[in-house]
Amino acid sequence: MNIQKTIRNIGEHFAHRKREYGTALALAAMASTAAAAQVRVRCTELFKEDYRPTSRIEVLATRLPYSSDVYAVREACENVDFAKIRYRALPITVGPVSVGGAVQGSRLSIDLPQDYVDEHGEAGLALAVQGTPTDNSFAKSTTHYFPSTNIMDGYAFVDTKRVFGDCLWSYNFGTETLKANPGLDYKITDKVSAGIEASVSSTSGDVNVNYVAARATVSLP
Repeated sequence: MNIQKTIRNIGEHFAHRKREYGTALALAAMASTAAAAQVRVRCTELFKEDYRPTSRIEVLATRLPYSSDVYAVREACENVDFAKIRYRALPITVGPVSVGGAVQGSRLSIDLPQDYVDEHGEAGLALAVQGTPTDNSFAKSTTHYFPSTNIMDGYAFVDTKRVFGDCLWSYNFGTETLKANPGLDYKITDKVSAGIEASVSSTSGDVNVNYVAARATVSLP
């Protein structure tokens, strides 16, 4: 890897993304003034070998009425821009299990000789399971199924005092395609962590590793 080129790309990346970071922080500040809502922002940078850095900004608002939450994410890298917003309510809880529904919309744009844009929305079922597998740890797994697209997706994490592990995944029943993004971080401070993330996909038993990248995350507040 060309170190000088990588450093230059990182500098250009932050210069291009400063407006996005400012927008995310402004939205978080406004949302945090709402009644009893709790808002968290995560800014993650992925550094892939031979690729320009990828910027991911996530905003999660919890403690909303009907045991609901709102999640928004935007991820950008060179000519690819992805954004999604989801509202989820889990009003039925029995022990560690909660059941409800979710509504979401997403937009994927790719700058090509002929620009490609995919926008769609869907509604479906939601399931969450949480607990404390060990002392000083917390784990949670959420799963959604959207009948209109026949896709199931989910997010699971385990949070300990020094280590955070997570996995974002989806499965398309129509194409029999599984996608997963597992990650593992070491907490440098309560707000800053560093680790690795991979992207893996599988169709009809054929497994592909799309990337393995270093990642750095800052959480606010």
